[in-house]
Amino acid sequence: MIYNWSTFKTACIAEICSQILVLPYVGQELNMVILLPFESTDLITVEKALTYEKFVAWTTPDVLAEVEAEVFLPCFTLE
Repeated sequence: MIYNWSTFKTACIAEICSQILVLPYVGQELNMVILLPFESTDLITVEKALTYEKFVAWTTPDVLAEVEAEVFLPCFTLE
């Protein structure tokens, strides 16, 4: 399990009842973007609403706010 308490960029996207969390990766050159639906929202609803244009709009600097947060993620590797 990976744990970090820090300041992260985040946004609440009311349109799809979800939160976005941006995790800096590799010295701030890359980011991992996590889209987390609220418990009341199923993943299919989010998938149907998600487009490239909306993703770009939801992750612009004027939408994202810096918030102190505690983040727990399972360890994984990409191949």
